[in-house]
Amino acid sequence: MRLIYRYVKSLKNRILRRGKLENNIDSIEIYSKWLQANKSNNREKSFTYKPKISILMPVYNVELQWLQKAVESVEKQLYGNWELCIVDDCSTNIEISKYLLQKQDNNIKVKILKKNSHISKASNEALYLASGEFVALLDHDDELSEDALWEVVKRLNENPDLDLIYSDEDKKSMSGERIYPAFKSNWNSELLFSFMYVGHLGVYRKSIIDEIGGFREGFEGAQDYDLILRFTEKTNKISHIPKILYHWRMIPGSTAVEVNSKSYAYDRGRIALQQSLIRRGYNCVGVEEDRMIRGNYHPIFKHTALCDPIIVFLLTESENERFIKDKLKFIRKQTSLYDTRIVLLSNTQIALEEDISLLIYTDNNYLIEMHKYLKIHDSFGQLLFIKDTISIDQPEWLEKMLVYSQRKDVGCVSGKVISSTGKIQYAGAYIQEGKKCYPNHNDESNDVGYLGRVRRVQFTTFAYNACFTLKTALLNNYMENNRDSYDFNSLNIELEKLGAFNIYNPYIEFVTSENNPAEELLKIKATDKFLNPHLEIVEGKFEIKL
Repeated sequence: MRLIYRYVKSLKNRILRRGKLENNIDSIEIYSKWLQANKSNNREKSFTYKPKISILMPVYNVELQWLQKAVESVEKQLYGNWELCIVDDCSTNIEISKYLLQKQDNNIKVKILKKNSHISKASNEALYLASGEFVALLDHDDELSEDALWEVVKRLNENPDLDLIYSDEDKKSMSGERIYPAFKSNWNSELLFSFMYVGHLGVYRKSIIDEIGGFREGFEGAQDYDLILRFTEKTNKISHIPKILYHWRMIPGSTAVEVNSKSYAYDRGRIALQQSLIRRGYNCVGVEEDRMIRGNYHPIFKHTALCDPIIVFLLTESENERFIKDKLKFIRKQTSLYDTRIVLLSNTQIALEEDISLLIYTDNNYLIEMHKYLKIHDSFGQLLFIKDTISIDQPEWLEKMLVYSQRKDVGCVSGKVISSTGKIQYAGAYIQEGKKCYPNHNDESNDVGYLGRVRRVQFTTFAYNACFTLKTALLNNYMENNRDSYDFNSLNIELEKLGAFNIYNPYIEFVTSENNPAEELLKIKATDKFLNPHLEIVEGKFEIKL
């Protein structure tokens, strides 16, 4: 009875924590309608490329009914070239080993361990049984959708060079009801450094898993996260299937229900992440766990060398000389630890101190004036752009931006932006039907958002246009290759095409005196790789697209 109480309480708390933002997504009725409208109509067909997929399933003291359903979900697959590799980690319930041994056939391999070895060792034992070109992971109480492997092989026929394919997922109650869909981003390596967002279903090329040594003992509870971190150090040939192909069983005591049920897993995940970041060449001096979301990580980076000279562009539309000079004084103090030059962008003349330059811009074309200045003064490696509507009261905020913007794969870097009334104005921005949309717009500043993404460092399509850092070479490249029109939104999209992705970092927080719109019309046509096609942003809220 106590377990049932904890189970129901956990569900209620989860909905309350999410609040208004996810009412549509958490609604069983709305999700049921979506499921009806998105039923799979796949049928077995003859693929040109038919790789064998080995499904690894370590088993330990699971209720027999859930184990049976997990195995049955594999047996019902529309795609036929699979094998199920099951290792029982010395379960104390002898009915489990009896059932598994009875299931052995040409497609189902079973090994019973004589000694309990824990999940990493059991997973490796299952890996040793595998003969497939690809490996999929299935927990002993979860289920695959019947078209899961079919969809994976379909994607592999479209692109046989892929090394990792992952899908969306949802949860399944003990009564069989499907709830809480997780509609994920396309590949977002920076988001992976915040949490194991890839989750299930994950299908990995076996040769790479063998190369990295399989699952590491000592990382039990976080073994899948450790695996994907090491795996993605070896390849970026990764694809997301925006379909729900995996169902987590919501059993009391599992992490599908209670995030604190395996707290040791989060500590091991933190260690695995720091080790991976160091191997990747980042100067990661530590990883903190978020105080609001268990398993949400915040890597701490430090400069490995002195930063490039920085040019600071302060944009003002004010004619109040005292106000402008106070802002300049503030900027000078905030950037005093760096080799900087400050340039004021204004649409009016103003007397300034000798070490501050003045650029007059017209018709909001300040990017043109910035580019002209940088062509003459070409010694600056980084720029900070900031409007006079922004206030900052946070230590080391600039360093937190620069450690990201110095990276080759990063474009603009922005933080979380809050209004003077405590409402979110910016927490990442996306393209939707020709508009730039801001999820979580006007939500409370402490809201965590859908899948906790308000509090996770990640790549996003648009940085915040009133405060960002950027390498000067990237701005110059954009200005010289896009001569028809210049605007901040198209700059962001062009950066992505160059492989320089914009970063949203919620651990840098600004306050703005502006009330920003919930959406803006875009001048260019583009699609968004980080917004799941089954989600839409309605008045700043993520909703299921019906």
